Amino acid sequence: MNSNTAIDLLGGTTAAARFFEVRPPTISEWRKTGFPRAREMYLRAVRMDIYLASGGKFDAKFDAKSRTKD
Repeated sequence: MNSNTAIDLLGGTTAAARFFEVRPPTISEWRKTGFPRAREMYLRAVRMDIYLASGGKFDAKFDAKSRTKD
């Protein structure tokens, strides 16, 4: 699963923005780049169902260095 699928499972861009307490343009960017590490951990802690549906993996299209951004 990629971040697009997880965002869709959360109810779309606007619903995911409310869930993560960010603005919708941030979610749109995550659709392209994947979740920042801290947000992935939050998703795992709060919505384990979505995390498990992904097999515990989110395909990010960026390197590990940029994964620390939040």
